[in-house]
Amino acid sequence: MDCNPGAMRRVISLLAAFGLVLVLALLTTAAEAKQEARVNLNINGQQFAVTLADNDTARAFAALMPMRLKMSDLHGNEKYHYLGTSLPSRPENPGRIHAGDLMLFGDDCVVLFYKDFNTSYSYTRIGRVTNAAGLAAAVGRGAITAEFGLGATERNDALKGGAVRSIRKESGPVRYSPPRIRITSRLGGAPNMRLYSRANWVALA
Repeated sequence: MDCNPGAMRRVISLLAAFGLVLVLALLTTAAEAKQEARVNLNINGQQFAVTLADNDTARAFAALMPMRLKMSDLHGNEKYHYLGTSLPSRPENPGRIHAGDLMLFGDDCVVLFYKDFNTSYSYTRIGRVTNAAGLAAAVGRGAITAEFGLGATERNDALKGGAVRSIRKESGPVRYSPPRIRITSRLGGAPNMRLYSRANWVALA
């Protein structure tokens, strides 16, 4: 049976068009899947956006939100807080720290950097403040209260990641546990005896 050349060309054109549409759909789906999750950071009434890293550490951190952390100052370039619970970690040395970097030191210490400097320490990235301009002024000197929050979409994504087995809502006052001593050598030189609480004023809602 003879084939109509015109009909064959139309069939080929339709198949090519369908293939192109399918490829574009797949690319769009992949781009949406890779869309960066962002959370909100409130420091003394100033709002900052934090872009989360695509790893288990960031997902476990996001699953704890919303939360309020009492963060102490160290070296005049960072604020830190010991969670009192371990998060997944894969530490590596970044070589250089940038203002706005949100890192995990060890497996339970959240660190927010507000200045640029070189480092020999290893951290696991949680995320980065999208626009760090004004961050140093917002944190100032001494301890701060940092409030982290996220929308329903990011919270669902965090839970789907499976990094945290269960999240339960707390009611009533902020939880606080008696302080204890932790030894750390991150200050440089001899180990430092740092006083901190196991929960350090973590508020879960």
